[in-house]
Amino acid sequence: MKRISIRNVSGYFTIHTHFYEINCTCDNYSTDFHQGLNVIYGDIDTNGNAISYTLSMARYNKKDIILFPESQIIVDDVISDFKTIGNNCCFIDEGFPLFCTKKTVRRNIETALRRSKLDCSSKDIKDIFEISNDRYNYSLNQVGNERLRCMAAIGYAYNKQIYCFPWTSEKMIRYYGKNMTGLLDILSIQSKMILLPTNHRFVENL
Repeated sequence: MKRISIRNVSGYFTIHTHFYEINCTCDNYSTDFHQGLNVIYGDIDTNGNAISYTLSMARYNKKDIILFPESQIIVDDVISDFKTIGNNCCFIDEGFPLFCTKKTVRRNIETALRRSKLDCSSKDIKDIFEISNDRYNYSLNQVGNERLRCMAAIGYAYNKQIYCFPWTSEKMIRYYGKNMTGLLDILSIQSKMILLPTNHRFVENL
């Protein structure tokens, strides 16, 4: 999966994350996404947040995502739909249905590997995402700012190809520091597609 094209996306969206709930709209929004980091600049209630949430959550949350009929998605030049593409997406937020916040990170990854049959070990994934030994054995809601890498590691174990972040402010990106920027590097090295909606104009240079 090297390119996703969205064309004429319009609709109404209620976005739920660990930190906020907000209403967004899209009006005939079109763009292309490629492997590596795709930064979607804008405010919290604009296109980027709506698209990132819809790609990853349309198959789970029908009532809060209202897409107009003209909305199109094309994957590697083949027409698809948002629910189908969702099979390949991971939303980096505790509300994503594949994350169990009460299980340890290790158990989440091991569960994912049993389902995906991905040819690697739990330790391999721990090392790829540079998860510390103690946090690896904590529940997902106890790992602090390392949770970004822990959630992405679980998504990786499910063999997800697209990593969608909720809208993140410049302040929060600076607060997360290497827990955010290091993760973006790791996912890029692994040839994943990353969508990051933000108002931080310098994120690619951090």
